[in-house]
Amino acid sequence: MVSLPAEEDYHSTDSASTSESGTIDLWGHHKQLAQKSLKKYVDKTNIGNQKHLGPELTMYLSTPVSSLKTDPLISREELKPLYPFIYNLALKYLSGVCTSVPSERLFSCASNTISKTRNRLCGKSASKLIFLNNLDDQFWP
Repeated sequence: MVSLPAEEDYHSTDSASTSESGTIDLWGHHKQLAQKSLKKYVDKTNIGNQKHLGPELTMYLSTPVSSLKTDPLISREELKPLYPFIYNLALKYLSGVCTSVPSERLFSCASNTISKTRNRLCGKSASKLIFLNNLDDQFWP
């Protein structure tokens, strides 16, 4: 099963806090949210207020947050028998893109749209032009 995160892992109070070595803690906000979730899990006070949610979703939301060192794919597989509906939704909507092609295509389109000759475009106009450029031909009259 998914292990509870240790409380000593969550001593950061700010998302941009610095540690003893002087480095910026990028995971500070996550640790703070995980600590709050762990307290809710221990107190069991948030379950009664979520009657409008389904029982599976209520149980899932009351589980503690996984540690940063755990593999999310393994923890998702471990939760599969407990939450089959949420597991199927996660497979459908939480899939990651394995290549950088979509982002490279977007940056290429943006660099073609905002050029030296079109440097006076405001952000909204540039965003709209990039959106229109990405539409398929079937949507154009």
